[in-house]
Amino acid sequence: MQGENKVEDLEGRATVVVTGANSGLGYECAKSLMRGEWGGKDAPRWHVIMACRDQARGEEAIAKIQKEEKRNLKGTAEYMHCELGSLQAVREFAASLVEALKEGRIPPLKALVLNAGLQFVNGFSYTKDGYV
Repeated sequence: MQGENKVEDLEGRATVVVTGANSGLGYECAKSLMRGEWGGKDAPRWHVIMACRDQARGEEAIAKIQKEEKRNLKGTAEYMHCELGSLQAVREFAASLVEALKEGRIPPLKALVLNAGLQFVNGFSYTKDGYV
C-alpha cells in the first residue's frame, strides 16, 4: 500500500492511474496491468493506482485481484480516492499523487487509463461544482 515502497524498490517499475478501477473495464484493465500483460517483454512492473470514489469498493477490488491472481501477479496496486464529480476532490487526488511521486513512495508515473464515467438514463445531473 501507499508509503511502503523504498526508492530502491522502484527500479524497473512504473505507475499507472486507472480511474473507475473497481468494476467493469477499469477493473479488468487494472488486473491485466498487475499481471504484466501490457508493454511486451521489456515492460515495467506496473504499480496500479486504483482511483475510485468508494474506498471500500476500491479496496475490495484490489483484494479480489490479489486473491484470484496471486500466482500471476507481477505488479502491485493501491487505492486512492478520486471523486470525478467534484473538482476539489480531483485536485486533492492530484496533489496526493504528486506528493507520493515526489517523496518516492510510488514509481514514476508512465500512464493514465481514464475509464470512469456515469450514465444518466433520465435527463442529466449536476456536479457538486454546478457543472452538467
